[in-house]
This record gives sequence, C-alpha cells and structure tokens, in this order.
Amino acid sequence: MRRPVGKTSSVVLSAFRSAEFGAYFVSVIDLATLATSADLTPEVLLQAASSSQELKRLVARASELARPEQGWTKLLKVIARVARAEWLEGDLQVELSGDDKGTTIAFYAVLGAGIRERLFGAHYLQVPIDEFQRAVVLAPAIVEPLQAHQELNRLTLAAGRRVGNRDLPDFELEEKAKGDGERITAPPPSDLVVDEPEVHTKPTAPPPTE
Repeated sequence: MRRPVGKTSSVVLSAFRSAEFGAYFVSVIDLATLATSADLTPEVLLQAASSSQELKRLVARASELARPEQGWTKLLKVIARVARAEWLEGDLQVELSGDDKGTTIAFYAVLGAGIRERLFGAHYLQVPIDEFQRAVVLAPAIVEPLQAHQELNRLTLAAGRRVGNRDLPDFELEEKAKGDGERITAPPPSDLVVDEPEVHTKPTAPPPTE
C-alpha cells in the first residue's frame, strides 16, 4: 500500500521506551528546517543544548536566517541551557560583539588557569548587538546561571565572575582539529599589556665619609 504523497514535518520530537532494548529513543529534530525564531520551541532549545555539535548547527542556521526585531534573542535561552549542560568542560563564556547592523557570537569553555577553549568558530548574525543587550537588561534571568557584563558594542556572558581585560584567559585553545584531535593555540590577546619595571633616574648620593 502506497503512502499518500505530501509534506511531512521533520521538526518532530517524540520519546518512547523500548521493551526489547530497555532504553529511551528520541527522534532528532532537523535544525535545517527551522524557518523563523518561532520555531525555537522548548524541544528545539533542548536538543541544541545537548552537545557542541547540535549547538553549532543551531547557531549556524540562525546566522542564515536571523534579521533585526524577529525574536532571535531566544538564542539566549539556549545559552542558559548550555551553561548547565553536563557535557561542557569548565564554565561557559559567550562573547557577543557588533554594531547596529549585526552581531558576532563566540562560545568558549573556560578551563581555568587562564585557559579557555573555543567550542566552534564564531558566527555572524544580522541582528544588532543592542537587541541582545536590551534583552538581558529587561530580563536578566534569561541567561541564568550566567551573568551579563555590558560594554560599548559588546556583551559577555560568564559564570558569575567579573569580566574585563585583566580577567580574560591568557590564551585560547581552538576547537579540536578535524581528524587528528590536535588543538591549535591562539596567541595572547593583543590588548594584553605588561607593565615595564619602574626605572629610577635620581642619582644616588655617595656614602658619607668619616
């Protein structure tokens, strides 16, 4: 018997327990089918936060679709879920920087000892940075347990610590190289300034004579 030809939704989430295997199976949501921010349902957000690969897929899709004033600040809800995820090594840090035309978003795992690892490459969204800044000002709980730190054209979400030039990790570990598992270490930040030792120019008086 032939099935009727028609369009079927690939954004379906269902869970059931198999008596034979004794395990739960969850159908995977095809993130490529997302069309608007309205498709960012709780089920989609949950899947996107389930691994760095799924998070990357969602952010990449958002970079293709996102436009101003269309509700893409819902991505902040995904960020909050990732901050609690068991698969994440270290603390999550997310940096958003941009202007009135768009925002670049980058995800890091802060591993301690001045080291942070980039989860995947940064993505650009055609959404002004002030949309994300306004969202966390109006509803700071949207990013909990992270805290928001605002600067001009910049928003940093971090795990409860002050973020400034002197608090950023000393160097970064890029995402794992494909195939060999090696990591590429980025150079120190260009704004890292090392204070030179103070030089005394005052002449030294000779010891007194007896």
